[in-house]
Amino acid sequence: MMTIDKFSGWKIYNKKENVMRKVFLLFTVLLACTVISLAEDEKVSIGDFEKDQQGWEYNGGWEFKGAEGAVSIDKENKKSGTASLKIHGDFTKGGSYVAAVKKFKADMKSLSFNIKTSKLNGFDMRLKDKSGQIFQYPMKLEANEDWQVVKMEDFEKAGGSWGGKNDKKFHMPATELWVMNGKQHITDGQKTADIWLDDVEVVREKEIIVPPRPIPSGVRIPQDSIFGFSGHMIHTDLVYGPDRFSPYWRLDYTLPFLLEGGFGCMRETLYQGFFTDEGEKKNENKEKNRKLVEQYLEMYSKAGISVLLCPMFTKSGRPSFDDYFSWLAELPAKYSAVKGFEMHNEPNLKHFWGWSVEDYAESCKAGTKILKGKNPNVPVVIGSISHLWWGPGIKFLQKAIKAGALEGADGISTHPYRKDFAPEGGDMHCDRFDPNGLETEMMDFWAMIQKYNKDNRDLSLYFTEFGYSSGNGSGAFAPEQAQGISSIDLQADYLSRIILVFFDARLKGIPLNGLYWYDLKCDGKDPGDLEPNFGLIDYNTSSARPGFKAYSEIAKTFGQVSSFAKVPANAAFDRNDNAVKRFCWKKLSDGSLYFAFWRLDQLQKEKKDFTANLELALPEGFDVSSVELQDLGDFSLKPVKYELAGGRLKLPLNVKIRASWLVIKPKQPETVKVSGPWLHVLPAVFKTEGGSLIKLEGKREIKSGNQPEITVSIDNSKSDKALDIMFVGGGISKVMKADAGRSSTETVKLPKISAVQELALCDYYLKLGNEIIGRGDIAFLVQGGVKEVVEDVKAAAVCVRISPKIDGSLDDWAGKKPIFFPKDGVKIKDYKGEKDMSGKFYIGYDKENFYFAAEMVDDEFSQKESGSKIWSGDSIQMSLAPRLKNEMPDWYEFGLALTAKGPEAWCWVSPDNSKEEKPLNCKIAIRNENGRLTYECAIPWSELKEVSPASKYFLFSVMHNENDGNVRRGWIEWASGIGADKNPALFNTINFQD
Repeated sequence: MMTIDKFSGWKIYNKKENVMRKVFLLFTVLLACTVISLAEDEKVSIGDFEKDQQGWEYNGGWEFKGAEGAVSIDKENKKSGTASLKIHGDFTKGGSYVAAVKKFKADMKSLSFNIKTSKLNGFDMRLKDKSGQIFQYPMKLEANEDWQVVKMEDFEKAGGSWGGKNDKKFHMPATELWVMNGKQHITDGQKTADIWLDDVEVVREKEIIVPPRPIPSGVRIPQDSIFGFSGHMIHTDLVYGPDRFSPYWRLDYTLPFLLEGGFGCMRETLYQGFFTDEGEKKNENKEKNRKLVEQYLEMYSKAGISVLLCPMFTKSGRPSFDDYFSWLAELPAKYSAVKGFEMHNEPNLKHFWGWSVEDYAESCKAGTKILKGKNPNVPVVIGSISHLWWGPGIKFLQKAIKAGALEGADGISTHPYRKDFAPEGGDMHCDRFDPNGLETEMMDFWAMIQKYNKDNRDLSLYFTEFGYSSGNGSGAFAPEQAQGISSIDLQADYLSRIILVFFDARLKGIPLNGLYWYDLKCDGKDPGDLEPNFGLIDYNTSSARPGFKAYSEIAKTFGQVSSFAKVPANAAFDRNDNAVKRFCWKKLSDGSLYFAFWRLDQLQKEKKDFTANLELALPEGFDVSSVELQDLGDFSLKPVKYELAGGRLKLPLNVKIRASWLVIKPKQPETVKVSGPWLHVLPAVFKTEGGSLIKLEGKREIKSGNQPEITVSIDNSKSDKALDIMFVGGGISKVMKADAGRSSTETVKLPKISAVQELALCDYYLKLGNEIIGRGDIAFLVQGGVKEVVEDVKAAAVCVRISPKIDGSLDDWAGKKPIFFPKDGVKIKDYKGEKDMSGKFYIGYDKENFYFAAEMVDDEFSQKESGSKIWSGDSIQMSLAPRLKNEMPDWYEFGLALTAKGPEAWCWVSPDNSKEEKPLNCKIAIRNENGRLTYECAIPWSELKEVSPASKYFLFSVMHNENDGNVRRGWIEWASGIGADKNPALFNTINFQD
């Protein structure tokens, strides 16, 4: 017997009676139509529970405190096989629900499972789609002991949905399933109940698996290449199962591309839970997973590709931490590919690191001790912060270093994503239209790190994630980092440019030891998605994108990094010269010049490629043999016609949005062998084949406007041959001699240090005959530079002396100069002018309080939220921070709003309580009269311990959110660093009135 009724595509069968029972949702919807497909379908199990829980995890409904429970394997109650999953809920102490949660990934046509309960008349289920949107389905059950079959085919017929795209459309693939044991469904007033779950299956279109291409043989990768990718070698069916991942991240799929592309390094993330037991609970797959990783490391080693392993770990002292790191410590000696360890991924984000920054530092120290106990010279890298100058990331890194994370470590890693901006500009630290913004941000970042490097250790920098997605939208976990650019061609354009900017920084003296584009391969099939489309190879590895080909050409040309040196790019274009980026490098092994150039589309009014005549000044005595053009648009290397006049090369060039470069070969090629180490600090010691030593020394600190000096000592006492060593660096070439059996010392004066930067770099090399016996770079800390001066800075506004009555009238502020929200501070969609949103504000202080007042024009007031969510309606958000020298400060972020409960003040961020939001202790008055909102508040200095009138300055930013009733449309701001980015570097400077 079968009965059809109005429901949402769910069917529940009672197997004992062999009759299909109707399932009524808490609402009425139409029966879903059957989907007919000509493609072959397959069933995939995501829960048969024969061996273990198969990744199903317990969730205690923690937003409603009090519930207790567990998920466990039950071998007594099962529908088929030997076991089922039991979901136990105990609501004696309160709470609302407990749940079993399964993460998976499937473009499913249907979902089915067996369910059994004796005390529940229903349950709730949730599904999450790829956008993060959650659909909840309230279900009715019969409270008996029979197994019932649940089947679903229409996933949009839900009781409610929220999050993600929030458009009530289910965007495949599905990524999470929740089966919820809820208190409201328990019968007879009881407080406990159980659900048993078995045979959870999805039906999806069977995927035709593309075979991997052959792994090429005989490919030689330069051992000092810095060009590579961030990969996911364990994101496969072999580790997660076919319900989560396809096989396409297996190394037999990706390694052929790496070798064909000439890439020298990879970053691979390893999650602790796959490789250790969980306390007393044994992980049956631990040894299998370890064996797979070691198999892949052996493949990398044979290919000559270096690997930076990124272990994701729990905090030290917890079960299996030592066992995990002990296994990791064995790998460098066994596999030559392992060149270092990066300690975690983006620990400044709670999604990745759930403990404190102090816990991170302690875990880094503990892990480093184990790693270096077996491999003293293996590099350990800390940080891995999201972005380069995002405020919360920088603050996390500074606190981690102060807590000791850098002890024993050898480098710092960051993720300098550029959102959807052109790569040369700044982001959060420098202006995005500054053609040198990214270069300045790197210099300033390294200056900050060097100031923490008190003992002048040889540290390196790694960019372990950066990239552009060809998809749409913004990032899920850190939207400040990335936004889609909607084009695989623009992805290739920007890739070619950002890689060459990084390469130039490496040659200039920033010790960049690894560039890891995120990521190698696309993780999904939909070209419009943001997260899956950072990759340069298609999802199933069937083809490569233009960006891969452009990156490959760069890696093959410049992979032998130590063979190149930066030289001045003395060039001019007769058209749009200010909109052309250019670099010049010399290949030391043969003397060729490489002149790279491209148009800066962000500076162009007419964003088109153009033709211009180039005039390039050649080094003295350089005779040109030939000139070729490497075009990354059509990937061709072609000879071009040119003219020579007075030591200048002249030729017309097509200047494109994608990088190109000229290869200018000399008539008399040099034959120079490049060997020896590349050192980053002084003193630096180099050794010749004959055993002679060359030592460079000098002071690290230098006053601005002075000439730094270094001494070069040659110990030739054990040689019977004289030495002539050429020092080349800082625009200076100097030959130094040492007779046989003698030693000598000479002083080299480098160019005068500018009074602008906090850090000055000098790259150099030492040449002995036809051999470069060593490379180096020196980082001078500049004392007295303009950026160091905090005093006498021009303040953007004054915090006046005042003691107003907090009543919302603003009468006491009469006669004080208001601060107006500027027109360029409008960040409101479809802005209609000043009547839509505009205003002014005041700031003041006395011994007891900091005062804020504002008068805003708003044509339509809307504030439907309360507490921490007031930002989504009409409201004030403001931030204060101390002004510190050479350090990102802690900051406060407060909100003021007129809610249904009355005036409210909220604290989202404070240095002493950064993890918990809370109401703000202050006096507050807000009025809404005749289209005008007035705000007034007094915040005691006890709530602002990091900011004090005793200091001359502080940092401040304020914004007003705009909501006209339906949705938050944006905001109007004075300064920045709140709405788009949480970054006190973007606040304005305020001085206290004397």
